[in-house]
Amino acid sequence: MATNPRRILSTMSNRFWLNFSCYLSVLIFFIAFVIINGSIVVGDKEAHQLSINIPQVFYFSLFCLIFGWPYFASEVFNFLLFVKRHKLLITLSISISVLVIYFNTVVHPYLLADNRHFIFYVWNRFYGKYWWFRYSMIPVYIFSLYVIIKLVWDKSDISFSLVFFPAVTLLLIFQSLIEVRYFLVPYLIIRLRIQNKDSAVFNVVLELITYFVINMITFNIFFTKTLHWEGMRHVQRIIW
Repeated sequence: MATNPRRILSTMSNRFWLNFSCYLSVLIFFIAFVIINGSIVVGDKEAHQLSINIPQVFYFSLFCLIFGWPYFASEVFNFLLFVKRHKLLITLSISISVLVIYFNTVVHPYLLADNRHFIFYVWNRFYGKYWWFRYSMIPVYIFSLYVIIKLVWDKSDISFSLVFFPAVTLLLIFQSLIEVRYFLVPYLIIRLRIQNKDSAVFNVVLELITYFVINMITFNIFFTKTLHWEGMRHVQRIIW
């Protein structure tokens, strides 16, 4: 078996080098964009500055739970068994979560002012209004993260998990604003990793119904609820 790096590279196929060049070109153009633009932000740089916001991981887990609930619901019993067997780990996780929420809850100005997005209402009616609500969600976060790890982890391909989880964490924790767009691509990757089981068809049907209901509610709110901002001539509407 060849162990010399040069020899290994020389045996690579043209398809490998074509794929490699495509990935490399994306990296090169990204670096060039950051240098020319001065940051990764497109738009208002003042409102999108780098910050540490670890609870974003919790919000992402909640997003995954809502949109993939059929797959999460089937893991409730397994999670309760896990809690029973790993009380110390769960206690440690709860303690760390409490500290993270207490010391690192970041509230972006847009979260309090921009009432055109669903997150504005979720935050101001629950997270911002009741201090205890943030902490009451910790068991839900831990359950969601448990299921996410279980769905993604594959003993035969641990390299994916070793890259995916750090990458998603780095993507999320440096964002001070809670935005669905930050969660969507990681969730789609998780969804693609879900293996088919006996209940796959039933879960897909439930998933389809869920998305249909969410879309209908979203469209109804967008077309029927209007907002009027002072100094703005056009009507504002509510969306993600």
